[in-house]
Amino acid sequence: HMQPDRQQFIGGSDAAAVLGVSEWSTPVEVHLKKTGQHQPTGMDRKRERILDRGRREEPHIINDLVELCGIKITKRSSPEAPNRYVDPEHAFLAAEIDAEWEVTAEAVNRLMVERGIDIPEELIGTTQNVEAKTAHPFVAQKTFGEEGTDEIPIEYYCQAIHGLMVTGRQIALVALRVYVDDPIIYIVRR
Repeated sequence: HMQPDRQQFIGGSDAAAVLGVSEWSTPVEVHLKKTGQHQPTGMDRKRERILDRGRREEPHIINDLVELCGIKITKRSSPEAPNRYVDPEHAFLAAEIDAEWEVTAEAVNRLMVERGIDIPEELIGTTQNVEAKTAHPFVAQKTFGEEGTDEIPIEYYCQAIHGLMVTGRQIALVALRVYVDDPIIYIVRR
């Protein structure tokens, strides 16, 4: 499959680096990558392996959201058909959203009753974003807070906010898979 030319836009995975808050990259490194001047390092290859593993898990995490929380998925991203949006005002900003869900009364109720996650009822009937993530248990324990909060690593927070900005949506559910357990759900609000 053909990969998109990431040099043509600033994506969600670039957001934290552009803001200078990424542990993986700096604003200068993003510039060098976008202009074709970056030389890959061992750290880049390690990060790519982690990202590949996460991409393989995405469909399973999203399936769990459907099964465990009654979330109605309306669109999924895949390598063959990336779920990409371009900012209506700034064409150099783009976001690939892992999945989209229709906010239903059932999902709002189940998320609140079963997990204590408060989704505003006025969002019922709207489409919102889902980001699927994986983390090693040790990393998750150190970098993620309580379920239902927005206490996630700054790189993921920036990516979620970037996706909300580009799509114009209000919330992103960030579903975290730690080892083989059921996903832990976080919520990022615009």
